[in-house]
Amino acid sequence: MTYLDDYAAIDAVNISTLKQIIRYSPRHYQHLLSAPRKDTTALAFGRLVHCAVLEPDALAGRYVVEPDYGDLRTKAARADRDAWRTEHIGAECVSDEWMDKALGMSAAVRGDPVAAPYLNGGRPEVTLTWSDAETGVSCKGRVDWLSFADRTERPDCIVGLKTTRTILPDAFARGAVGYGYSPAWAFYADGYERMFGRAIPSVEIVVESDPPHDVVVYEIPDEELDEGRREYREALVLLARCRERNEWPGVSGGKLLTFRRPKWAQHHDDDDLEGLEF
Repeated sequence: MTYLDDYAAIDAVNISTLKQIIRYSPRHYQHLLSAPRKDTTALAFGRLVHCAVLEPDALAGRYVVEPDYGDLRTKAARADRDAWRTEHIGAECVSDEWMDKALGMSAAVRGDPVAAPYLNGGRPEVTLTWSDAETGVSCKGRVDWLSFADRTERPDCIVGLKTTRTILPDAFARGAVGYGYSPAWAFYADGYERMFGRAIPSVEIVVESDPPHDVVVYEIPDEELDEGRREYREALVLLARCRERNEWPGVSGGKLLTFRRPKWAQHHDDDDLEGLEF
């Protein structure tokens, strides 16, 4: 089993599933548990970058660069591919392009004067488990990195790592809201405090996925953690109630909803719809 399998086996709520309640409804949460998302190219590349940046010594053992087999329409090329993959079973096969990009991103992060000190001492992929004090719900989280100042044994910061097409503050802020980063930041911060009895700050290292692989480190302010905390706590309380009643309502909550025109469309003329087919 890999560390990902070990983590998945822990019977507890994580922020990825809880986001289904935050964004949609308990019904969507329940559906995700019975039909987990399939792996995607973005997730696979993200794992590679995390390994390259946070666990460079483990990279060679987990990943292998797949050779060029030639024309895979031929039986010989397909046989070569199958034989090579069988020989390297247990490792994840990636392309030269992916590996070069991941190594470039790792070098950029490790060489950045602001990001590098956070990674000089610490532990990657740290699993947190705790029982929520208010609801009693078992929770889990996997922190990208726990930073240890001056290589001591006392963590001083929770560090996240994100890849993005642009690290510009406004663009990253929009993405953070869209992807629900704030509830995750608060969830991990509260989980750490619940486990160890003290609060530590959080930062997010953000690196461009394309050259020049520029790097920014964002400190997560208390007001953003408070907003994320409000979001995830509402969802956690709702989850506990749904479990107690064994009821999993959808977006409408069983109620008739009134259609509301979005603000961006409130001043459009009907003439704009001429020629629209139904």
